[in-house]
Amino acid sequence: MVMSMSIVTVLIAEDNADDYLMLEYAFEKANFRAKRIRARDGVEARAYLAGEGRFGDRELNPFPSLILADLKMPRMNGLELLRWTRAQPVIRRIPFIVLSASANSRDVTNAYEACVNSYHVKPSRLEDLILLIQQLAEYWFEASARPEISEDLGGPKVIEEAKARVEVKEPLPDVLGQEKMLLHVISNLVSNGVKFVATGVQPEVKISAETQDSRVRLSVSDNGIGIAPEYHGRIFKVFERLHDSESYPGTGVGLAVVQKGIEKMGGKFGVDSEPGKGSSFWIELLRAHEDVNR
Repeated sequence: MVMSMSIVTVLIAEDNADDYLMLEYAFEKANFRAKRIRARDGVEARAYLAGEGRFGDRELNPFPSLILADLKMPRMNGLELLRWTRAQPVIRRIPFIVLSASANSRDVTNAYEACVNSYHVKPSRLEDLILLIQQLAEYWFEASARPEISEDLGGPKVIEEAKARVEVKEPLPDVLGQEKMLLHVISNLVSNGVKFVATGVQPEVKISAETQDSRVRLSVSDNGIGIAPEYHGRIFKVFERLHDSESYPGTGVGLAVVQKGIEKMGGKFGVDSEPGKGSSFWIELLRAHEDVNR
């Protein structure tokens, strides 16, 4: 059966160029009109999923609707990528399919123990590969209801689920910057404040701003567990974590996104925090011209 699919995004983690070309051909023959993103190993796939580096623009690099990964890859193999994906608070919902040359029972068992959605041995015949792609397309995009995948990190749903209180001290001055990027930065900071609280404590986040000459300092303060001064520099590094992922889940890239976003807008950033006393993350940007001339 040949089917016509609406445009979706499929992340294909495959290090072998010949195998990837075969997959491309199979997608075309199966009439599976997906936007295909190739990652050449698990590290590149992880960077795409985390929106790190050149994959930072979510409009150009949207969350995939399906992950199709080889098992044997350099730097970070498919099983390691699967385990990392399943430890993340949002992208763990994405269907993850292993397509590997290995039929080893231990590889299959390890993948299912890590919560793979399905495991397939690469067919030796092209016709069988085309049929497999058709079956995957029909099952995941026709027969199955798909989960919501959203990067609304600090949005209403996240706040509601955490039973958090978020207070915005208005008015907030206008600043020079990219609106979508600034909203993404603030969402990450709110998410951070909601997430890192002691057990049994209701999260509280306060957003405020003050004008300092030609600049505006916006602060996002929380009542969380706080950060020791010696770690203030580390937390803005990609995949840097100070806490285990079971107690405080996340990708380890949120604050790195903050740093990168503010730097792109020509701003400054920092944090004031002590253990047990919460944190106050701040960003500084130029005041908008219309605000300066009032």
